[in-house]
Amino acid sequence: MRGSTPVGTTTAWDVTRSRSEFLGVAGNRHCRKLGAQVTFRILTVCTGNICRSPLAEQLLRDRLQHIPGLVVTSAGTGALVGAAMPAQASALSRKNGVTDADRHRARQLQPSYIQEADLVLGLAVEHKKKILDEAPAGVRRTITIRELARATAAVSEEDLIAAEEGLGG
Repeated sequence: MRGSTPVGTTTAWDVTRSRSEFLGVAGNRHCRKLGAQVTFRILTVCTGNICRSPLAEQLLRDRLQHIPGLVVTSAGTGALVGAAMPAQASALSRKNGVTDADRHRARQLQPSYIQEADLVLGLAVEHKKKILDEAPAGVRRTITIRELARATAAVSEEDLIAAEEGLGG
């Protein structure tokens, strides 16, 4: 699988190859320290920032809430700035256990959001392209959600335990 990747291309495996890189454990060069707490920032990006990326943001935040210092946000490449999630999208979010779906307001993607993120998830290939047009330096931290899904599916529980043990955890 890795052998077929063109040279210079960042794959989801590159981004998620160890638990420390994905979860932002101390020592990851992309993590930011705020006081004594390490912060790891995930940015999800779609077009309007009213359906897919806020849903991904909310579900990631909810499912990963046990990780200290994790911050998950979203933005859109052509955001309907200030708009709330449509009723169907917020209902889907609530159905999956999210309690703050109605507080979301769309925001336009800015280069600074990309620069501040440790992991940028484009919800489709066209979003990844727009992200990298806005901030080419983010290439090593930007993948599509499908790339993330493939990479995480390829990582076994044993791989996670071994990576954690290698970190002294």
